[in-house]
Amino acid sequence: MARLPQPGGDAGNWGDILNGYLNQSHNADGTLKDNSVGSTQLQDNSVTAITLAPNSVTSTALAADSVSKSQLQSVLRTEIDDKLTRAVADNTYASIDVVGSGISLQVDDAIGEYSWNFPAASYRADPSPRTLFGATSSTGEILYCHLDHSTGKVRRQVIGTSIVDDHHVPAISAPVGGAMLASWTDHNINNNVWFRVGDASGDPDTFGPLRSYNAGGLASYQALIRNPANLNEVWMLCRTWPTSSPYNWIIVKGTINPATNDIAWGTRRKLIEFATGDQGYIMISLATLSGNYGIRFAVTGNPINGTLHTVYYASIDLVTGAVSSPGKTLTHNVIDGTLLPLTPGDLDVAFTPPVGHTTRLFAVRGDNADPAVAIATWNPASSVSPTNYYHCARSAAAEPGMRLASTTSYVSTPVSSAMNVMTLSVRLKLKLDATNISQNLVRRFVTVGDQRAWQLSLTAGGAIRFQWFPTGTSTALTQDSAPHGFVADTEYYLRVDFDPATRSTSFYTSTDDGMTWTQLGVTTTGVATVLFHGTAPLEIGSVTNAARGTVKKMVMQTIAGAIVASQDFTSPVLWANGDGAGATSTDSQGNVWTLAGSAGVSIDGWQNQALGEAGQAFSMQSGSRYVGGIAYPTPAKGDLLYVCRQLVGTSTLEKASKASGVWVYRKLDESESVLARPMSILDQGPLETLYSVITDYTSFQDFESNYRGI
Repeated sequence: MARLPQPGGDAGNWGDILNGYLNQSHNADGTLKDNSVGSTQLQDNSVTAITLAPNSVTSTALAADSVSKSQLQSVLRTEIDDKLTRAVADNTYASIDVVGSGISLQVDDAIGEYSWNFPAASYRADPSPRTLFGATSSTGEILYCHLDHSTGKVRRQVIGTSIVDDHHVPAISAPVGGAMLASWTDHNINNNVWFRVGDASGDPDTFGPLRSYNAGGLASYQALIRNPANLNEVWMLCRTWPTSSPYNWIIVKGTINPATNDIAWGTRRKLIEFATGDQGYIMISLATLSGNYGIRFAVTGNPINGTLHTVYYASIDLVTGAVSSPGKTLTHNVIDGTLLPLTPGDLDVAFTPPVGHTTRLFAVRGDNADPAVAIATWNPASSVSPTNYYHCARSAAAEPGMRLASTTSYVSTPVSSAMNVMTLSVRLKLKLDATNISQNLVRRFVTVGDQRAWQLSLTAGGAIRFQWFPTGTSTALTQDSAPHGFVADTEYYLRVDFDPATRSTSFYTSTDDGMTWTQLGVTTTGVATVLFHGTAPLEIGSVTNAARGTVKKMVMQTIAGAIVASQDFTSPVLWANGDGAGATSTDSQGNVWTLAGSAGVSIDGWQNQALGEAGQAFSMQSGSRYVGGIAYPTPAKGDLLYVCRQLVGTSTLEKASKASGVWVYRKLDESESVLARPMSILDQGPLETLYSVITDYTSFQDFESNYRGI
């Protein structure tokens, strides 16, 4: 064993002993042998970076797990902390399990909104079929998400942060061929509208740096409207609150620069200014207006404060900048700022809630379909007042009224005791396709069982004819008017009065909606007779030889003026546009009328169609009722909506559609958790709708929710 020589000893061989000792770690030339210095021979902190040769320490020289996170630079530790966790990565990139029949995706810790942000979701087929949408998390993350339909994988990517608030859901716009945009606000905290711009691939990894636009007041909500004719053109709407002034909604046009991941914003316009105390809400959709692309929008106030609970409607032409509203003459313009800002009262009224009720606005129907808005209304003074859903649609019928298109078209109501009158007056407003043919107008007439009572018709010879059947049999008594002189496709109001006691028969016409009447010929009289009552229903049109044309109104009354039955086929209260065979309406006298044959109703104006109760609110924060919500598909599919209800013990997502005047509801999902806030998907794609599955909702700043698609 090698050792050092001992002083005073080892005489004669101490040199050999010393050489043997030195040879353990030295070469013959005095240099250290390889591997002679190990980690145990080094003092702590004795080797510094400056003493190491460049690239002398490689990854292969480091022992496994020898470098911990705490030994890294602070900036590297932060970067690692910002990366996805394993759990998040699994949710982002792994194939998702189907959570129920027909359900295509679920994103954990994500919530949607009431479509104040637009577009809430969109579909694009290139480079792979994907549904893209924004969400926010219970920790304030601003999320971009998508479902890749070709792989079944879901991506959940953080693109920004804010305080916890479900109003911060970003709008995601990614049309094929156009730059990808994401935008959100911090809900009344600052003036910033945040946005990020990516390239045309639709890949969120191409998002550029976070940028902001100063909205001129505390910003909330945001909508991005891309002009399909120029995808680098984007219009933004946003609500602002200058704190010392009323709430406003602004509109500004921008030009996207994909090369710099930025937007050059133009002149900001104040679109609408609200009265002090009214928090204005706007819902929008993209539509085609007179051949140009445009924006449809509906306006109302916060349901729990202020006085604005009526819903108003208007549209903006993206080419001309003109603002228009049905029934209103407007010259306002968002491009040059003419007459801006608007006030809600400048616009067409789409919905007026019942007295004492408030309104929550959910959606506006877009595309080429007739304008429509989806709302909920309730009485905030009553805790037991139900919350009711409405679909309010506006049509512009070329010829409002009930169209009788064939000889077997009619509308009827069962006989009532009130119809067994002693004197009879029938008034009918209509426009006929032809006037020189025999055709039945109004009658109570059934041949089976001899239940003929009376009928009003036109003759081929140009007269108005009234017939009555004293015994109900085929034996008729007839009285014709003087020639009426009616012209086809011209509107007339006609009337017959009949008093059987004197057999008095008089015919009249009116040109001022029945305010004044002009008699045709003279009143005829004769031997007293009777009106047979029987069981025949009251018909307008006929099961046989019905008049062809459009009927506007009908009134059946006594000569003294007691009305026993009536109909107004131009009324949006009584009928809905497109009502056909099987559709019903109840008149002011309680008679239930049913359309039959090829009879159909066209309405000009807004019609409020009830969609039933919303059910229990999932939050009553500050007295407001947060209920499930309604959405229209995009593109619109006529009278079709997605409806969430919170029923006793369960919550449902339903698909509501209308056929032959009757709403039909098909359940798409059901859960013990709250199913809420269905979202329209721009360009639709394979999914019907997106919606939130809420497991806890203390407030809009304290919630637990997942996002689901079906």
